Amino acid sequence: MRRAVHRSGRSYITATRDSNLRNVNSKLAIPSATNEQGYVLGLVMVFFIIFSLMGLAIVKMGSHESVQAVNQYDRVRAFFNAEAGIHEGLWRINKVSNAAGTFADATVTVVYDSVGLVLTATGSAGSIQDSIRVTLNTTGGTSSGGWPYAIFTDEDELRLDEGSGTVTGDVHSNYDVDKDNDYTVNGTITEGTPNVTPPTITWSFFETAAVSAGQFSSSDLIFTSAGSPYTGVWYTEDDAKIYSGAIINGTIVAEDKIEFEGDNASLTATPSNYPALLCQNDIEGYSSNNIAITGLVYAADHFDKDFANFTLTGAIIALDEFHHYSQNFVVTYDATYTTNVAGTDIGGVSGGTTLTIATWEDL
Repeated sequence: MRRAVHRSGRSYITATRDSNLRNVNSKLAIPSATNEQGYVLGLVMVFFIIFSLMGLAIVKMGSHESVQAVNQYDRVRAFFNAEAGIHEGLWRINKVSNAAGTFADATVTVVYDSVGLVLTATGSAGSIQDSIRVTLNTTGGTSSGGWPYAIFTDEDELRLDEGSGTVTGDVHSNYDVDKDNDYTVNGTITEGTPNVTPPTITWSFFETAAVSAGQFSSSDLIFTSAGSPYTGVWYTEDDAKIYSGAIINGTIVAEDKIEFEGDNASLTATPSNYPALLCQNDIEGYSSNNIAITGLVYAADHFDKDFANFTLTGAIIALDEFHHYSQNFVVTYDATYTTNVAGTDIGGVSGGTTLTIATWEDL
C-alpha cells in the first residue's frame, strides 16, 4: 500500500513540475522562429531607409558642388571678358573715335561716356555677368589725332612686299598686311579684328566748294607745270591727271581716277584740315619719280603706285588694296592733317590727346 502511495506522490510531483515549467515558459514569451524573422526584416527596412536618405543627401551635395564649380568657372570667364572689353574700348577710343568706344559682342558689352570719361564693360559667361568701370585721364601727345593710321586698307590687302621704304606711324588693315624686310614700319602693325570703320566722305561738300570757285569740271582735269600753282578745291566727274612739275596747294577730288603721269610733282593740302587727294575710284602712278604729298590721301578703291622717291606726310586711306612697288617710299604720319578734317566725319581731340586709365572698379 505504501508503494502505491509513493508512486502516486512521485507522479503528482512530476506533473506539478511540468506544469510550473510551462507557466514559466509562457511568462518568458520566448519568440518563435517566425517572430525572429519579422524582427530582422524590420531592422533591414530601417537601415535601408537610413542609407537611402544618406545616399540622396550625398548625391544632392555632389550636384550642388558641381553647380558651384560651373558658376565659379563662369565668374572667372565673365571677369576676364569684361577686362578684355575695357582694354579694347580704350584702344578704340584712342585709335578710332569716341563713338567706337561703345560696342558689344557675344561676350561683352562696353559703354563709353565721353563727357564723364567713364568706360564700363560687362562681361558674360553662361548665366554669370561681371562688370568693370574705369575712369580715364587725358595725357598730352603729338602723335595721335582724329584718324590714327599712317596707312589703312579696308576690304583688301595692305601690301608692303615689293620695293622698299619706311613708314613712321601705325598701320592697319581690316583684311591683311603683307610686309617684307625691305620695308621698315616705325609703329604698330595690326590686321583683321577688331575692324576699324573707315571715314565717310561728304562728296557734295567738295563739289559745292569747287563750283563756287569755278573749279568744277565734268571732264578730265589736267594739272601741269605751266598752270602751276593750283589753289583751292578742284572737282571733276571724270579723271584728274597730274603731270611733271605740277604744283597744287589745295585739294583735288575725282569721281573716277587720279593719275600721276610725270615726275617732280608736289601737292600740299591747303588749308591743312582739308584733304590733299580724294578719289571715288583708284589713285595710280606708274614710273613717276620724286612725288611729294602733304595731307590726307583717300581712295575709295585702290592706291596703286610705282613711284621712286615718293614721300607723304599725313596719311593714306584705301578702301580696297594698297600696293606700292618701287624704291624709297616714305610715309610719315602727321596728326595735323588727320584731325577735324573738313568734309569728312574725321574728328579728333586737338593736340593729339591720349586717354589712359586713372581708376579701376570691379562692380
